[in-house]
Amino acid sequence: MIRLSRAQNILAAIGVASVLTACGPMPGIHAVSASSGSPSCTGAGHRHCPTPTPTSPMPGGVSSSSAPGPSTARPSITPTTTPLSTTSPSTTPASTPPPTTVSPGPSSWAWCSSDKSGFRQFGNLALYAGEWNSTAPQTICGNSASDWQATFSAPAGNTGILTYPDVQLNYNTSQPAISSLNPSATSSFTENMNTNPGTSAEAGYDIWVTGTGCNRCEVMIWTDTFNRGTVGGASSTGHHGTFCGDSSWQLYKYGSELIWYRPANDQSGSVCPAAMLQDLQAGGYLPGNAALSQFEYGWEIASTGGQSETFRMTSYSVSGLPASN
Repeated sequence: MIRLSRAQNILAAIGVASVLTACGPMPGIHAVSASSGSPSCTGAGHRHCPTPTPTSPMPGGVSSSSAPGPSTARPSITPTTTPLSTTSPSTTPASTPPPTTVSPGPSSWAWCSSDKSGFRQFGNLALYAGEWNSTAPQTICGNSASDWQATFSAPAGNTGILTYPDVQLNYNTSQPAISSLNPSATSSFTENMNTNPGTSAEAGYDIWVTGTGCNRCEVMIWTDTFNRGTVGGASSTGHHGTFCGDSSWQLYKYGSELIWYRPANDQSGSVCPAAMLQDLQAGGYLPGNAALSQFEYGWEIASTGGQSETFRMTSYSVSGLPASN
């Protein structure tokens, strides 16, 4: 997650002093109701399994080059009373933040939820509220996995990650080997955080990997950041890579979490996730038998400057990765 890692906040909440120093066994996973049309959320490495709630029949599947997949979950966590700060530089918001310019959304939505674990399957992709470290107001709404938004209100000046609303592709019953992935696989996005001066958040992919010594290892790809400092306080490994024709990718590390980062922010673009994972494997950052468990894209949010902020996704696709299972 972010260097104000969700995992760090979780571990701090249960009294563990260091973050992500080892990949431990997964907590219990909740099964997704068969009536939801999605498979059971039982795969190793999934920490975002929502507790299913009955819903009306689901709309049609999302148009995507691949068949991204059913969702999984986060463990049931009791958030800290006061969200923890981490090493990210603190931001002092303007005393009276100006009104946020919001990307307009549809006049109505196929689905909305204000539940911290709100979850909806759209074809082979799923939306998940992901508010794992907060009780602040959040509402997630969507018409599809490529047309959705999350509205959140977080305290001004907070630096610890509170929520990660996201779209998910999951491998519940079998995880494809990273070495077998198509290196030309791509994922594309168009998003807008509608930032104000007090916003502290980033858009990024959160990828979960299994393997020897890696029961729940995390790789992120940051695409758009605001007031997150230099990769949220992570340390540079000195490793660089060229992916999708872009040679500016730099590898950072925070505990055991790996983060692909480039200095430029993109609200719209594409990444080559399989090639990026295979590069990590070739460099010894991931084990030789590493497998893909969960593939997500969304926003890690620490602060909205004390006001409501709408995080908007208007396009999302995955092409070339195996179908979910």
